[in-house]
Amino acid sequence: MVGDRRAAGLFDMKPTEFRKGVALGFFPEPKQVMGMDRWSFEELKAVADGKAARPQEGLEI
Repeated sequence: MVGDRRAAGLFDMKPTEFRKGVALGFFPEPKQVMGMDRWSFEELKAVADGKAARPQEGLEI
């Protein structure tokens, strides 16, 4: 599990850009771990590998 800064870094994005991508459905929703938002590295890797469903529209941040 990774926080938003590390998750954003995996995609060479700023955390605010990553969170906007989450809100638009390009990235999975976070899980709550001890009251903090955390993302599954495996789910993020699936997005990076093109194996996870994403909206058809382009991502403009």
